Amino acid sequence: MRNTFLILSVLSTLNLFGQKTGKSKITIASECSPTQYVCNLVSDNGNIGEPFSSKVFQGVVDNSVCLDGSVNGNYGCLGSSENQSWFILEVLSSGNLIFSISSSTGGDIDGAIWGILNNDFSNSCTILESNPISCDFFSSGAITLSINNAQSGQKYALLLANFSNSNLSISLNQPQGGSVSYREVKPSVTTGPLIACYTFKNSYRDSIGQTDGVAVGNLEFNEDRFGEINSALKVNGSSSLDINSSLLLNNNYTYSCWFKIDELPVFNTLSTLVSVGGPGVGGDQILALNNNYYIFSNENPVDPFFQSYFKPSVNPTVSSPDFQIKLGSWYHYAGVRGSDSLKLYVDGNLISKEPTELNATYGQSTATIGSRANNDYNFKGIVDDVLIFNRALSNDEVASLYNINNCQFVENPCSLAISINENLNIDTYRQASLFIESGIPNTISSSGIVEYSAGRSIGLNPGFVVESGGVFQTNIGGCR
Repeated sequence: MRNTFLILSVLSTLNLFGQKTGKSKITIASECSPTQYVCNLVSDNGNIGEPFSSKVFQGVVDNSVCLDGSVNGNYGCLGSSENQSWFILEVLSSGNLIFSISSSTGGDIDGAIWGILNNDFSNSCTILESNPISCDFFSSGAITLSINNAQSGQKYALLLANFSNSNLSISLNQPQGGSVSYREVKPSVTTGPLIACYTFKNSYRDSIGQTDGVAVGNLEFNEDRFGEINSALKVNGSSSLDINSSLLLNNNYTYSCWFKIDELPVFNTLSTLVSVGGPGVGGDQILALNNNYYIFSNENPVDPFFQSYFKPSVNPTVSSPDFQIKLGSWYHYAGVRGSDSLKLYVDGNLISKEPTELNATYGQSTATIGSRANNDYNFKGIVDDVLIFNRALSNDEVASLYNINNCQFVENPCSLAISINENLNIDTYRQASLFIESGIPNTISSSGIVEYSAGRSIGLNPGFVVESGGVFQTNIGGCR
């Protein structure tokens, strides 16, 4: 009997600690970067949400929110963890607490609890680098965690992770044997101009971590412009995505998105891509497609459309240049409102500029993707990579948006100087993608400077020669 017991004990241990390495690793498109560490975030109460007793929340996918426990985090039975959501729980009534946590689709979720945390969280990094007091995983979408002899007032850290990397929601409820309050740990608010970013990687989540979308009607995930499945949002002409507008009601701003339209708007209507604000005194700020709505087209039935209300009861500033939009083609739009102008860009190129005045006004505190407020003037097609900024971007910054993926953004153009003193290794410089256009000499004897916008690709042709000591320099807007 002793030998049998020892064998069973070893098998149990292997099952507990080896599940994540024994099963096929999930494929996550995005590495988690930059990572924010929970043990640092909790020291600032501004990064911890308001208390709640239960919650159904959307699981993180593709590492769109980059949280980790600590630099040297210990995940116990989980081995490692992706797609993390973190909470601080405080015990309200003492007891042996048993937490039953489930996912909406039965998708694989993981969980762990660490503690006890000091009231000021000063020991949180140390605690999160030690073994969790409870951890569990289960591929059928339900896990059980526990805290034995929990005492009122104690605080613990709770990790819930979407190991399946699929679009699911996770239900967090009160435990058996006592009661607790939960507070969600949030990433630090971005200090840059990008304040919302929706990549639609199997999720309505804002990758900046501030405003998650809520579906109105029937929304689906679709292939994006690169052919990646479940990586863009498909709206059917009567559906939309409501987003939190609390950070979006700005005087100056930039709206950016990719789209492919399946059905053009009918006469005297719009197909709305992004709308902030709503009906009533004040109006809205919208990026859309126009079929003779306000502005009558001279050549094309459907044109780009950018509208900004700036004064109650006064017609808005509207930019809607003649530019043919075709069914089934991908386009990149950017609408930029500065202190004195509206600028509209298509595929990184400025196509229209209109003067405006005063501050932007908003009739309602609403924001939507795929329609105007109250779910009208709907878009029918595919929308992807919706980025919203709290200032007017420069021409080069907008051009750089046309060449990036997801939520990457580099503020302000910069210059690259590459000194070439030996033969180029194409593998080394492949990502620079240098291109010398015809008409520029293939030999640089001392130095040469070529100016490019961020929307231009630059690559070296075969046979390009730089003599010893020569310098090739190019200025690229939006470079890293």
